[in-house]
Amino acid sequence: MLPLDASSASDASRESFEVHRIKGRIMIEGGTTMHLQGVREIFELSEGGVADSGDGEKGREQEGKIVVIGRGLVVEAWRSSLEEALQ
Repeated sequence: MLPLDASSASDASRESFEVHRIKGRIMIEGGTTMHLQGVREIFELSEGGVADSGDGEKGREQEGKIVVIGRGLVVEAWRSSLEEALQ
Protein backbone atom coordinates (compact mmCIF):
# COMPACT_ATOMS: atom_id res chain seq x y z
CA MET A 1 0.00 0.00 0.00
CA LEU A 2 1.07 3.54 -0.63
CA PRO A 3 1.67 5.61 2.48
CA LEU A 4 -0.46 8.67 3.01
CA ASP A 5 1.34 11.97 3.33
CA ALA A 6 0.68 13.36 6.81
CA SER A 7 0.21 16.87 5.40
CA SER A 8 -2.58 15.81 3.02
CA ALA A 9 -4.90 13.85 5.31
CA SER A 10 -6.11 14.06 8.87
CA ASP A 11 -5.01 11.48 11.44
CA ALA A 12 -8.53 10.03 11.52
CA SER A 13 -8.66 9.41 7.76
CA ARG A 14 -5.11 8.00 7.71
CA GLU A 15 -6.06 5.38 10.29
CA SER A 16 -9.38 4.38 8.74
CA PHE A 17 -8.58 3.64 5.09
CA GLU A 18 -8.88 0.12 3.68
CA VAL A 19 -7.90 -1.30 0.29
CA HIS A 20 -10.38 -3.98 -0.74
CA ARG A 21 -9.20 -4.47 -4.33
CA ILE A 22 -6.49 -3.08 -6.60
CA LYS A 23 -5.98 -3.81 -10.27
CA GLY A 24 -3.77 -2.18 -12.82
CA ARG A 25 -1.73 -2.23 -15.97
CA ILE A 26 1.61 -0.46 -15.63
CA MET A 27 3.55 0.53 -18.72
CA ILE A 28 7.34 0.19 -18.52
CA GLU A 29 9.86 1.82 -20.86
CA GLY A 30 10.32 -0.23 -24.02
CA GLY A 31 6.66 -1.22 -24.27
CA THR A 32 6.64 -3.91 -21.57
CA THR A 33 3.55 -4.09 -19.37
CA MET A 34 3.20 -5.19 -15.77
CA HIS A 35 -0.12 -6.39 -14.33
CA LEU A 36 -1.00 -5.52 -10.74
CA GLN A 37 -3.68 -7.40 -8.79
CA GLY A 38 -4.54 -7.39 -5.14
CA VAL A 39 -7.25 -8.39 -2.69
CA ARG A 40 -6.99 -7.07 0.88
CA GLU A 41 -3.37 -7.80 1.97
CA ILE A 42 -2.36 -10.06 -0.95
CA PHE A 43 -0.78 -8.31 -3.94
CA GLU A 44 0.76 -9.71 -7.12
CA LEU A 45 2.81 -7.96 -9.79
CA SER A 46 3.42 -10.02 -12.92
CA GLU A 47 4.98 -9.37 -16.29
CA GLY A 48 2.44 -8.94 -19.06
CA GLY A 49 4.74 -8.94 -22.09
CA VAL A 50 4.97 -6.29 -24.81
CA ALA A 51 2.01 -3.94 -25.07
CA ASP A 52 -0.29 -4.34 -28.06
CA SER A 53 -2.14 -1.17 -29.06
CA GLY A 54 -5.07 -3.16 -30.43
CA ASP A 55 -4.20 -2.38 -34.02
CA GLY A 56 -1.50 -5.04 -34.22
CA GLU A 57 1.43 -2.73 -33.45
CA LYS A 58 3.30 -4.19 -30.49
CA GLY A 59 5.48 -1.87 -28.44
CA ARG A 60 3.49 1.25 -29.32
CA GLU A 61 3.27 3.75 -26.44
CA GLN A 62 0.15 3.39 -24.29
CA GLU A 63 -1.02 4.63 -20.94
CA GLY A 64 -1.26 2.49 -17.84
CA LYS A 65 -4.07 2.54 -15.34
CA ILE A 66 -4.46 1.58 -11.68
CA VAL A 67 -7.87 1.19 -10.05
CA VAL A 68 -8.13 1.08 -6.24
CA ILE A 69 -11.38 0.10 -4.53
CA GLY A 70 -11.65 0.64 -0.81
CA ARG A 71 -12.93 2.75 2.02
CA GLY A 72 -11.58 6.03 3.38
CA LEU A 73 -9.18 6.55 0.45
CA VAL A 74 -8.06 10.15 -0.09
CA VAL A 75 -7.60 10.36 -3.86
CA GLU A 76 -5.14 13.27 -3.99
CA ALA A 77 -2.99 11.81 -1.22
CA TRP A 78 -2.73 8.48 -3.06
CA ARG A 79 -2.04 10.16 -6.40
CA SER A 80 0.73 12.37 -5.02
CA SER A 81 2.23 9.45 -3.09
CA LEU A 82 2.32 7.29 -6.23
CA GLU A 83 3.80 10.07 -8.36
CA GLU A 84 6.50 10.68 -5.73
CA ALA A 85 7.33 6.95 -5.57
CA LEU A 86 7.69 6.75 -9.36
CA GLN A 87 10.17 9.63 -9.61
